[in-house]
Amino acid sequence: MTAILLLLLLPPQLLCSAAGGAPPPAAAVREYFLAAVEIGWDYIYLDDADPPSDQRRRSGDIPQKYIKAVYREYTDSTYSVPKPRAAWTGIQGPVIVARAGDRVVVHFKNLASQPYSVSPVGITYWKQSEGAGYDDSTAGQEKEDDAILPGGYYEYVWDISPKDGPTSSDPECLTYSYSSQVDTVRDVNSGLIGALLICKTSAFTDQGQRRNPAFVLLFAVFDETKSWYGEEYHTINGYVNSTLPGNEPDREFNDLRSMGVAPNGTFGYIWRLTTDDGPLGGDPQCLTQLYQSTISPERDLVSGLVGTLLICKYDLGPDKEWRLIFAVFDENRSWYFNENMQKSSKNSTNTNDPDFYNSNVIYSVNGIMFSGRQFVMCQTDVTFWHVVSVGTQSDFLSVYFTGNLFQYQGLYQSVLTLFPMTGMTVPMETELTGEWEISAFDGNLKSRGMSIRYTVRPCDNGDFPLVDRDEDGDDISDYIDEIDLRPRGRRPQNHTVLVQVCKKNNTQAGNSTGKNATLITTAEGQERCQLKRVRVTSLGGEIPGKISGTNSGPPFREMRRGMRKFLPEYKKVVFQAYKGEDFLNPIPRGELQEHLGIMGPFIRAEINDLVTVIFKNKASRPYSFHLQGVYDRSQGAGVVQTHASSAPPGVPGEPVAPGEVRTYNWRITRKQGPTDHEFDCKTGAYFSTVDKEKDLHSGLIGPLVICKPGTLRTPQNTQPDVQEFSLLFHTFDETKSWYLEENLRRHCAPPCQTLPGLLVAQHQQMRWHLLNVGSDGEYHAVQFHGLPFTLHTEQEHRMGVYNLFPGVFGTVEMRPPTVGTWLVECTIGDYQLAGMRAKLLVYNPRCVLPLGMKSGRIEDSQITASDHLYNWEPRLARLDQSGYINAWMGRNKMSWLQVDLRRPTLLHGVQTQGVKSKLRDHYITLFTISYSLDQETWTTYKGNTHHVQTQLQYIQVFHGNLDSSRVKNNHFSPPFVARYVRVQPLVFVQKPALRLELLGCDLNSCSLPLGLQRRLIPDSSFSASTFYSSRLLWSWSPSLARLHQEGAVNAWRPMHDNPHEWLQVDLGKVRRITGVITQGARSMLTQMMVTEFSVTVSHDGKSWSSVLEGSSGKEQIFTGNSDTDEEAVTIFDPPLFGQYLRVHPRGWINNIALRLEVLGCDTQQAP
Repeated sequence: MTAILLLLLLPPQLLCSAAGGAPPPAAAVREYFLAAVEIGWDYIYLDDADPPSDQRRRSGDIPQKYIKAVYREYTDSTYSVPKPRAAWTGIQGPVIVARAGDRVVVHFKNLASQPYSVSPVGITYWKQSEGAGYDDSTAGQEKEDDAILPGGYYEYVWDISPKDGPTSSDPECLTYSYSSQVDTVRDVNSGLIGALLICKTSAFTDQGQRRNPAFVLLFAVFDETKSWYGEEYHTINGYVNSTLPGNEPDREFNDLRSMGVAPNGTFGYIWRLTTDDGPLGGDPQCLTQLYQSTISPERDLVSGLVGTLLICKYDLGPDKEWRLIFAVFDENRSWYFNENMQKSSKNSTNTNDPDFYNSNVIYSVNGIMFSGRQFVMCQTDVTFWHVVSVGTQSDFLSVYFTGNLFQYQGLYQSVLTLFPMTGMTVPMETELTGEWEISAFDGNLKSRGMSIRYTVRPCDNGDFPLVDRDEDGDDISDYIDEIDLRPRGRRPQNHTVLVQVCKKNNTQAGNSTGKNATLITTAEGQERCQLKRVRVTSLGGEIPGKISGTNSGPPFREMRRGMRKFLPEYKKVVFQAYKGEDFLNPIPRGELQEHLGIMGPFIRAEINDLVTVIFKNKASRPYSFHLQGVYDRSQGAGVVQTHASSAPPGVPGEPVAPGEVRTYNWRITRKQGPTDHEFDCKTGAYFSTVDKEKDLHSGLIGPLVICKPGTLRTPQNTQPDVQEFSLLFHTFDETKSWYLEENLRRHCAPPCQTLPGLLVAQHQQMRWHLLNVGSDGEYHAVQFHGLPFTLHTEQEHRMGVYNLFPGVFGTVEMRPPTVGTWLVECTIGDYQLAGMRAKLLVYNPRCVLPLGMKSGRIEDSQITASDHLYNWEPRLARLDQSGYINAWMGRNKMSWLQVDLRRPTLLHGVQTQGVKSKLRDHYITLFTISYSLDQETWTTYKGNTHHVQTQLQYIQVFHGNLDSSRVKNNHFSPPFVARYVRVQPLVFVQKPALRLELLGCDLNSCSLPLGLQRRLIPDSSFSASTFYSSRLLWSWSPSLARLHQEGAVNAWRPMHDNPHEWLQVDLGKVRRITGVITQGARSMLTQMMVTEFSVTVSHDGKSWSSVLEGSSGKEQIFTGNSDTDEEAVTIFDPPLFGQYLRVHPRGWINNIALRLEVLGCDTQQAP
């Protein structure tokens, strides 16, 4: 795994805005001539290294040179003169600096021997400048940026939107990165990464230059075995062991850190604390620092020499303060190991035995294992917890507070993340009485002793109860008499026989109607053997050197190892919602919920709501139900229920035996919900805690959303105008599942699919609930490609990557600015390549067009049916179809009609029509819609309204026609993606007869008319080789070439009919052109039309490119009209890019006559 951390160091004066009232400098075009070059790198800066130093001696084992690929900046497009760079910048690429409104143009030249790219994080961009290849429904020019071949050149253009820049509460600059994304792990380990800074205007002078210098430190672990050219090195800017140049001190000093104090000796240390050492206004009341012995840092630490140093504000005044030192002591590395072994009763002291070694790795809190001490405090006390993580391990630690929430960064939270050798002070207002636990969130660490308890008691009489504490606080020395110095053997373990029964657990959320409304939730486990795991096919092998701009082969991002699974399918246990307490009718998931995947359903509630959960365990082993962050055991079992239930009350978190039912109640308090500074809703989770690790790996987890009062106002218990998604970033370890043995005996092949249901309208406010419930080593950095987001703590902050630590849940919001298919992924390379990614489709809600049933663009062969009556064939099922037999007519209620769209398409609606035959009306009054991508897996549309129950499923039933002639419109909310669409009649008059049109758009929302027919394109934008003027002074000028233009003279005609004529349209700016619609015209009784044509396109109106056939390279001839008035739709695949479009007639009937509409959308503009 490759760890990357970018740190920006700014001089103090840069943190202040520029004084004066000077107007902000104009937006600039910032050009960078960047190249990927291969160099030799030894990870050491030799010029100022101190040979006698301990660091240099350790560096002596490092080989002299590694081949690395790095970004380097040049002065111009010749790439011959490198720009000067400071030695301290090391291996990283040049710092790209911009501000909101700027245009950044990266001229990238690949001078290396592997395909590489440049892909930014944290900003919006067009598909042509993403620099990452995956299946995103693009082709041609939009794929050229994915990977630049050796020797190749590409121009990346990033228009920095105002919404990409820092908010008023952000620092002067936001620190992001850019890197190569052809093969993320190999590219970054090879060295291709640099910093991208998006700054406020105040960071620049009036001339657009940086006011003050800045230092960028890249903390990275480079694994040379995963490089394209390849030991593992922990570096800063590519330098190891304090060899980073350019940071020499300005004065001499004596380093006393390694000077020892002899046994029984005394030495006085004086630390003068200044205001720069103390907490700032936004910091906690105290800063928690550490002091330790550093003669041999590792051995001194595991021997116990560590303590806390608190630097506090003057107005500190808590009722209580406690110190918690979560420590991992490796007694095998202690100075006193041999002495301890002599005192122990162990016969074997073989440190090479893993079991023996692990038994001497002690996980403790304040030096005590398994809750050896309790803290006691009064209800309503304000308590300060000084929490520290100590040890020689490199993993961070997630500390889980049950019972009462602490406050951090202005928010109430239950999990605190600590990095090694760091501390944090967090306040807690104790409200809930009882005995509670503070422990490692990782169940494995908790089970090894890393937990402690605290008790909250009512103290109404003002007398503090007797407590077990010392006057001077809780130091390690206070507990020395309680520590068992004997070596620890293997801990007792519970052994469980794995059973062979499939399982599943569920929850249903009802409505919240007021301050004391009840949220009724059911949960149970049922037999379910066919739950599919997400599978990404592994292509393996080396990435080929030849890269195509078409989609004829798999894109680079898909050529990863994907989800390497030992088995194709695994049995899981999951939460499932039910309709009632009989647990007979499960609530199916609609299009808005299918993205939840293995997770249970949403449980939503508002502050002050009473949440009721009725939990039934239909699995074959005990499970429990626990809401993280919502605590009150007395409520869970004893609050008066507002929902009558026959199930007995239960204590949340306690095991429920198979077949038993429990009722839980929680009152949502103010601290458990979002604060005034946060978004309207915040993220939580519910899961089983009988054996938390195994229960989670078996599948038992679901999202909890707690909102401000008055937020959930829809019948679906959601917030209006906000679309919500919940993503669980988690590594499922099937070896830790309860069903490992059974899974090893079962084999079957699921369909290959990715996380469904992630689609949202452009500029729609959307909220992401991000969850991580992994172990302490499982950290995820979540990136939304091309879609920056905001985070609300006490203030609003802009971010490009969200860090998810174990047990910490995040809520972020965005309004997606750019349509297309975008990747959502964990940027940690190994997780990313193993399948922790999904695709989000952002669509334009205005792109709702007929897909071609009426116009004939959908061919007869694409329309099929289960059956038909006589000659009423499926091909006739076209809206407004005329003739004596002019519709599809089925035989009975089991009949259905199907349309193959030939490619995945976004469906927004359907128009239906009946038919009259022999003086009788035939039409469908009620029907359902089913859809599929492969004709194997079908989904019946559920939507949000008009649900009826049929065969234990809840589906949406559409109201059809009331007569045989009028058109009925039905809108799909939400829309869905499908290739195959079926209409299934439920109720009809006479016979199920149907004429229809499907409404939708391509996945890129790029089939919009560009304005010829609506006259958004002015007459002056039309031109032609020639145009015809009749003797009657009628002029068939180019500006008449508009679709459905009316009048006696209503089209463009050239002076002469020959293959050298052309019609040109200036679209005003560069567009992504996906097709054209053509029509012919009439002159008196003469029909005129273009039957064949070719197309050329230009950016500047001077240099033209012809559309060519992919295989032969010859000019491509498109089919035009066969009828004067009907529309003929021509699709360009791949799409064209240009400002000017020319149509060249190559074949015609009678005379050349053309009316036109151009289809497309906005795109990246040329620099």
